[in-house]
Amino acid sequence: MTIPREPLLVALSMAIAVQGSFVGLSLARGIDSAEGFRRRLAIAGSAPFSVAASIAVAIAASAFALWTITAVSIPRVVLTSNATRELSDALRRRCLYHYLDFPDVDREVANLLNRQPDLDANFALQIARMVGMLRKEDLKKVPGVAETLDWAATLAGLEVKDLHDDPEIEYATLIALLKTREDRASISKETTARLVGQVA
Repeated sequence: MTIPREPLLVALSMAIAVQGSFVGLSLARGIDSAEGFRRRLAIAGSAPFSVAASIAVAIAASAFALWTITAVSIPRVVLTSNATRELSDALRRRCLYHYLDFPDVDREVANLLNRQPDLDANFALQIARMVGMLRKEDLKKVPGVAETLDWAATLAGLEVKDLHDDPEIEYATLIALLKTREDRASISKETTARLVGQVA
């Protein structure tokens, strides 16, 4: 489910989701990652949170309710969060909580090869191990799966075949993994060389 900018469209998109019997699952990604996203949800009424609770969406203009659309079947709403901000107690009460950790090395390699089939399997293993070790460093924003894919694509685009080949390139391309100024400063060339040295 894509949340549009216009308040009426937000409400209409939610209404369509609950009214259509063919819709069994709605996804709202990164609910804590952007203030604008949260504002658009708030403007729509109570957005997916109340939809999950009351199975209805009220379409309103200003202070006047125009109509209410009730769900044909109970929708299942999946909310994702990267934990950059605290979620409200009201939201937590309405949800079942499940934590997904970062994938292990084998799973990350499988992800890399699935998304980038031309990548050498041994090189994908090096990338996965390197990212796994970086995640253990004291970072403000730990690189996620998307950053791993970005880094692999960057290295492949530069025709890097092995992390041991060119330490300067490995260090320069860490901007694909490290997304804050503090993290970039904390991972020095020496730290990068140490981590690469531990990669088989």
